[in-house]
Amino acid sequence: MSESPEIVFFSDRDLGRQFPTILLAAGVRIERHDDHFDPDTQDEEWIGEVGRRHWIAISRDARIRYSPLALSVLMESGTKLFVLVGKLKTTKAAATFLKWRERIVSTTLEERGAFIAKIRRDGVHIDRMTGSKEAIGRQPANSGQCGHLMNAHSDNTL
Repeated sequence: MSESPEIVFFSDRDLGRQFPTILLAAGVRIERHDDHFDPDTQDEEWIGEVGRRHWIAISRDARIRYSPLALSVLMESGTKLFVLVGKLKTTKAAATFLKWRERIVSTTLEERGAFIAKIRRDGVHIDRMTGSKEAIGRQPANSGQCGHLMNAHSDNTL
């Protein structure tokens, strides 16, 4: 499957060099952190720029959601962020992304505003940025207000 020309993913530095290389080989349009930013660039700086460029961010850093500054920049810039969760080696993380690639692309195209979504082995879970900035990251996944699981089996939960 080839992404629409407008979809470009961005690989955060915490995913290393092998992750984007694997995705690139699978036909994913992806930009690497180190090709655009210094290694010590703060999250809020790259998050804002990725949003302005309309790229879709991929990271392993689940702590971003707990940073008020990073969340504020994410919301203001409209950044769409997918976070790979779980203790996955790089090749398994790339395989998990590719497994859920179609869902990731459809979510990216369907969602209008900023969001953070978790990519797990069993699906993609999205948090919509509809609540207050302070509430984001603390709402339970089953609150009905912030997220839902998208996978092949709708009865699975995270």
